Amino acid sequence: MDSERSQTGYVPSTSTGMTRPGGRAVGHSADVSVRLLHQPRVPDQAGAWRTTTRPLGILLTVLLALALLLVTGPRAQATTAASPAGTSAAGTVPAGDAGAAQATTASASDESAGRVTIASIDPDATTAIEVHKLDQPEQLGEPASGVEQDVSGLTPVAGATFTATRVPGLDLTTDAGRAEASTFTAADAIARIGDAAPDVTRTTDASGLASLAPLGVGLYLVDETVTPDGYASSDPFLVALPLTNPAGDGWLETVHVYPKNAGASADLAVDDADAVVLGDTVRWTSRTTVPRAEPLRVYRVLNRVADGLEPPTADQVAVTLGDGTALGADDVTIAVDGTLITVAFTDAGRTRLADLRATNPDLEVHVAYPTVVTAEGEHTNRVRLVITDDGVADADQTSRLTDTATTKWGPLEIIVTEQGRPDHRIPGTRLRLYLSAEDALAGRDPVTIEGVSEWTTDTDGRVLLHGLRFSGFVDGLDRDTDDPLYRQYWVMPVSFPAGWTGDLTPQAAIVNSVTDAQIVTLQVRQADEGAAGLLGPGGALGPGTLARTGLQASGAVLLAAVLVLLGLAARRRGRATAEVTAGAAGASGANPDGSAGPAANPGAR
Repeated sequence: MDSERSQTGYVPSTSTGMTRPGGRAVGHSADVSVRLLHQPRVPDQAGAWRTTTRPLGILLTVLLALALLLVTGPRAQATTAASPAGTSAAGTVPAGDAGAAQATTASASDESAGRVTIASIDPDATTAIEVHKLDQPEQLGEPASGVEQDVSGLTPVAGATFTATRVPGLDLTTDAGRAEASTFTAADAIARIGDAAPDVTRTTDASGLASLAPLGVGLYLVDETVTPDGYASSDPFLVALPLTNPAGDGWLETVHVYPKNAGASADLAVDDADAVVLGDTVRWTSRTTVPRAEPLRVYRVLNRVADGLEPPTADQVAVTLGDGTALGADDVTIAVDGTLITVAFTDAGRTRLADLRATNPDLEVHVAYPTVVTAEGEHTNRVRLVITDDGVADADQTSRLTDTATTKWGPLEIIVTEQGRPDHRIPGTRLRLYLSAEDALAGRDPVTIEGVSEWTTDTDGRVLLHGLRFSGFVDGLDRDTDDPLYRQYWVMPVSFPAGWTGDLTPQAAIVNSVTDAQIVTLQVRQADEGAAGLLGPGGALGPGTLARTGLQASGAVLLAAVLVLLGLAARRRGRATAEVTAGAAGASGANPDGSAGPAANPGAR
């Protein structure tokens, strides 16, 4: 049997199929690489049958793997790049958990270092709040730490009355009580205290000192109820007793405070995140606080609209409180005179503000209005709060009673040139502009400027688009490129002039100047004669079309070459097999058609 297998050139099969007479297996080989990496068995000069390794087969296998890697590699990289940042094989760790771990570690560290703990508070301790009423300096000193400070050179204010009222329901000798107290605001405390009488009432002496004592352990609301003429009052504030000392290793049972005199302030915000081109709407909101004054004689909010913006009409101006409560004609009057928007509170409106301010130190008035962008440039609106009879604020309040906000708009230039010849510009290229690469590829929602959504390069191969919102300046703030509000514009060719073709992927562009247009360049190259550089419907790529990288194209070419070589190799293998079969038949005395032949002549060579 072994001799017969040797002469017929069959190899033993490792499959589970049947074996024909002569050793040929019926079924699939368990090692298909034998067929690829070995040539047919041929006799050597001595007449013995042998198997020769095919270097060409090995080379083709390596080339095939390389070609597949080149073709699929960039796509795999893109898939990897699209994975969410901050993930790992074990998943994403929530930031909150990490913060909690750090807080736990810090707490344990403080306790082990011998720092102050809540357990060391004496619940029966007698405490005090020392209030120092001073005329507000132009420059404030260091934040109060609870210890007495050097106030030499400052003017004390005598005759100001302060009260201290304990906030009920809070136990500052427990972690839970301290945690809840840390979330309280003065308004929260006022609401919880209700009509409860103060625990202590004191009036400042000639040194400006009022000693609110004796008090106990708890959270206290300190309120200035009487202010001498000619001075500004302070807002209510909270003091926790006892308070940790600056070193963090003990408790202050007597706490010194230096209340800041209350005043009004103004802030202006702009919302242009959704605005794109000239004619779009930009929205503005002024936020002004309410001073603590009884009576409140004047309260007017003035908004000045910049040139390059179309002001609103009076009915487009909305006036509300900070919580969204609308104010009507009984509370305010609204007038628009050119670019000036004036919101003036009536007697009834000012009384309402004063009453609300008494229980809500954070009370705000919001004035919201739209404008339409009509020109390029930096458009800066201004708000001013008027709270005095003569319309002039005190010198130390001027900077706090005005604010500004800006929206910025500029041009974008698109140039089409011949690849390798930047000075050779190509007219006649049709272009569109989009807000995302996805929209550009799909041909949906192109940017429209004054009713036009498609432009053609002029004789200089250029298109100049005016009035686009800045890329890196949104809602009145500078934005980094990784900010979600940062905007890129995407230029997409719709068609190229006859004889030219170009890149079918959208090109990113930005707008960052009100005068000098940012330039984005598209390159084209000469096409085959008669070829047209057209895209799909609406300027989109055809279904399933992807822009190929140079590496992918190289892989495709290499793959094609490998397939050709494999075909040639298969033909050679088939030819060689036929020759071997014919030779074997001759050696066994059989004709090539399988019929018996004449007996071999023993003397023949």
